[in-house]
Amino acid sequence: MTCREERGQLQDMNTFGYIIPGLLILTASAFGEPLRLQPITLEQWNSRIAETKTRVSAETEHPDKFLAIDRSPQLRERVHRGEIVVDASEGKGTESVPSGLIHDWTGSVFIPETDLASILKRVQSYHEYPSIYRPSIVSARLLSRHDDEFTFSFLLAQRVKFIDSALDGDFHSTFQTVGASRAYSFTEGTRLQEINNYGHADAKRYPPDSGSGLIWRLASVARYEEADGGVYIELQGIALSRPIPAGLHWIVGPLVNRISRAVITVTLRQTRAVASPTTTNGPDDILPLAFR
Repeated sequence: MTCREERGQLQDMNTFGYIIPGLLILTASAFGEPLRLQPITLEQWNSRIAETKTRVSAETEHPDKFLAIDRSPQLRERVHRGEIVVDASEGKGTESVPSGLIHDWTGSVFIPETDLASILKRVQSYHEYPSIYRPSIVSARLLSRHDDEFTFSFLLAQRVKFIDSALDGDFHSTFQTVGASRAYSFTEGTRLQEINNYGHADAKRYPPDSGSGLIWRLASVARYEEADGGVYIELQGIALSRPIPAGLHWIVGPLVNRISRAVITVTLRQTRAVASPTTTNGPDDILPLAFR
């Protein structure tokens, strides 16, 4: 795939919530019947999240390993110049588990002329998410805060072709500072509910852990480093969905990966836009590059 083709696809996926209707199209149209999250699938997810927390905690103790782009001075320089870099966190970005699929992607962006305190204040302003990540985040509110721990909720919704879909969820975030110039956070969904035919009289809200299986679980790790006249943000997004049948993997798999990359890209672009309004998005700022 050429860079121009990749840019075109990502530009078409120009909203934070595209993964929700996109995966709904893939799952609902291809498989149809509602599912329930299986205990063995949840066990695999919990194991993955525990491993991620352990790894992140270890990496944040080493300044030279704090960001993934620290592995390559050339890559860090490209991000500093304005590119948004997105690639698989490890492997190919997806991992099949019993009765499920784990998606794991990481993106990096540099926001000039700001500082760590300003960025943290912005990303912790959950009530402002509908204006920051419009039009996909319809509503959001802070439920509670205790020091650097937050619980919040938001509703993502969008129409794609003939499907109106939404995801309503509660989330818990914990922020940790590392010295004066670094911080990181871990966010995990504590309740996720799919809404089919959102906005219509026949809308159906599924109980947690049931429905089409477009997203069973969501989690993210965000790292922030103040340096070089601004702040680097690195976002790792992790999701659990229903599996792709073997007969459809050749066509559905690549599309799922492109959607995952696009979601990280657009999230970082929208964050940069609101945190640094003078920043312009150049034609190369969404190139998906490998972390080397």
